Amino acid sequence: MEALYQPGDIIQERYRVVGILGEGGTAITYEAIDLTQESLSVAIKVLSLQQTKDWKLVELFDREAKVLQNLNHPRIPQYLDYFCVDTKSDRAFMLVQELILGKSLATLVEQGWYFQEEEVKNIAQQVLEILTYLHGFQPPVIHRDIKPHNIIRTDAGEIYLVDLGAVQDVYRNTLTRGATFVGTIDYMSPEQLRGHASFASDLYSLGCTLLYLLTRRSPSELPLQRMKINFHSSLKISEQFADWLDIILEPSFEDRFCSTTEALEKLHTRQLSAIKPLAGSSIQIKKKFNTLVVHIPAAKNLISTAIKNAAEFVSSLSIVILLFFFTFSLLDFALLTSNFPLLIATLGILIVLILSLTIFFTREFSLLFVSFGQIYLKIEKDKFQIIWRCLGVKYKISGYTSNIQAIALTKREFKQDSMFSPREYCTLYEGVKEHKFGIWLTKAERRWLATEIANFITEQYPQKNHEYWLQDIWKLD
Repeated sequence: MEALYQPGDIIQERYRVVGILGEGGTAITYEAIDLTQESLSVAIKVLSLQQTKDWKLVELFDREAKVLQNLNHPRIPQYLDYFCVDTKSDRAFMLVQELILGKSLATLVEQGWYFQEEEVKNIAQQVLEILTYLHGFQPPVIHRDIKPHNIIRTDAGEIYLVDLGAVQDVYRNTLTRGATFVGTIDYMSPEQLRGHASFASDLYSLGCTLLYLLTRRSPSELPLQRMKINFHSSLKISEQFADWLDIILEPSFEDRFCSTTEALEKLHTRQLSAIKPLAGSSIQIKKKFNTLVVHIPAAKNLISTAIKNAAEFVSSLSIVILLFFFTFSLLDFALLTSNFPLLIATLGILIVLILSLTIFFTREFSLLFVSFGQIYLKIEKDKFQIIWRCLGVKYKISGYTSNIQAIALTKREFKQDSMFSPREYCTLYEGVKEHKFGIWLTKAERRWLATEIANFITEQYPQKNHEYWLQDIWKLD
């Protein structure tokens, strides 16, 4: 934007221009002196109507003034004045704010500043505290344009959040689908690109900003993996902070922290992302704050058994097919001769054959799943899911974690113990539903897995009886 004022110019007979603080394509910000308040230094943000082709920008500028007028936070520049200046050929909108003596994070990076992990975490904490104020304001306010350029750092290390022109309160949605985008693409959350913004959108943008400070690269320059920014190969940071960033940068807003309060709480939580493995077991359990992920791979030592039984399957199936042909021939003969006793006997044989074939195929599929199947469990504070996969086929169930009553080891009574009908397995009790898994695991693996699940769920819901759950797991001999 072309400068409208020069150093020494007086605006509204009150503000003497000192110089230009910053300028962009739509607005320019001047440093000025308020002559009526003992030479108070102020920042005047100016939007020229003549140089603005999009009326939406005027609306956003006006909205910023109205929002700032109602806010009162020590790390948000204080609103001082808002007015218009008319000339013969133009109208300029002017927003006067407290002048923050510092530099934007973007400027610091451009000047060669290197941010260490602890300093980045400190910046994250300060921004989260400001966002907690905005999100808790009445009506709640979403910033929608968190980025390095809008975060000012003073020489004392204090962080200020500026440029609230994109704010939106949650009770109205001025910009809907098809309207003008508000925000900076590189730092926008996926849902903002679809015209929707939420509290979690500010968290995502903050995560992108922190990545920029750590990598000195725009988030768009970092690789993607399954639509998620993959920063691990570009950074050497603590596992705890990497896990925290992983959550705040989830593409789906439901998978991020549910609030700035939770993000703040977890920021400094010292928690391992992986639970100590059980010696000799291939089960993988990872714990990230409020999420537990379990991967149960196929049994490694049963593939040879599956191959060995292939020959048995083919030969047994051939015999069953021959018996079916014989039975149908006998049935045809009974119908032609109207021999009802033979007909009833033949139908009985046919029913027995069908049941035997069903059991046979069930047995063979059980061996196939044991040899090639995998199980994934993902338990979060509010919901859980269990996924079974086998040779490209997937079956999934899901539910609410709060509804889980217990995790226990259960056993069949009066059944022979085998890989096809085990006497013991893990059972997740969700109301009247029972979700069973882990049929091919050893007793030690079942108890270890059930114990870690019990520990996690009762940690999320302290009202659940942790001691009772463990007793239920360890009572089987």
